[in-house]
Parts: sequence; C-alpha cells; structure tokens
Amino acid sequence: MQPRNLVLPMFLAEGLTEPRPIASMPGVVQHTLDSLCTAAVEAMAADVGGLMLFGVPEQRDASGSGATAEDGILNVGLRALRAELG
Repeated sequence: MQPRNLVLPMFLAEGLTEPRPIASMPGVVQHTLDSLCTAAVEAMAADVGGLMLFGVPEQRDASGSGATAEDGILNVGLRALRAELG
C-alpha cells in the first residue's frame, strides 16, 4: 500500500502545552496546534493521501456544540492547517 492511499487520523486537543500520547493507540498523540501543523507538513511530505482531524475540546456538552463553534478547537485547527498547507 502506498502512503497516497492512506488517510492519517490526527487529534488536536484544546489546552495542551505539549503533545500527549494516546495510551490505547501506540505512536499516536493528541497534538497542540503547533505540533499538529508540524506533523501535517511531515505527512504531506511523505505523500499521505489525506488527513482526518478530530478536535478534543476541554469542555464538552451533550449536543457537541464545540464541534461547530467558530472558535472551537476543530475549526481553529482546520484554519491553521489551511494556512500552513494551502
């Protein structure tokens, strides 16, 4: 399988100061905004076919409002990746 045939899941956690390993997923971390952009650039340089971003907010509610909030971690991350990768 070629890297261009793969989609890399990436996790962006609100409030982190450094990447945090995900114990149940060896080698995978919850990223800071800076580490997310660095890892995304590396993935694109390796010819990965795409990225799937998951936002991990500090505050959660029953309706998942952080997922659609303009200033929510997911949308902040998407804007940062767009600025970094075009």
